[in-house]
Amino acid sequence: MPLLLRLTMTLYERYVLDNAKVPAMIVRRRSADDVAALVTILKANDLPFSIHVGGHNMFGWSQIHDAINIDPREIAYVHVSPETDTARLGGRVR
Repeated sequence: MPLLLRLTMTLYERYVLDNAKVPAMIVRRRSADDVAALVTILKANDLPFSIHVGGHNMFGWSQIHDAINIDPREIAYVHVSPETDTARLGGRVR
């Protein structure tokens, strides 16, 4: 088994308890624009996908079996707008 696949499956098995839902691929993007571009391509090609929303769910409820799982953990930013009193946080901000 290739190293990348072994690492991906190790991460998956560590964090998801429902092994009946195994993604075909886990993709990590580094920006919201990257995620938007990827979603556009996936939708245009009618490919199933899910967004990883881990942390509070160890049962894989956000997973789709044999789909592409988009993992936003590499997106780490905080944008604060004093004009509108709002903040936008990336998926990795804790």
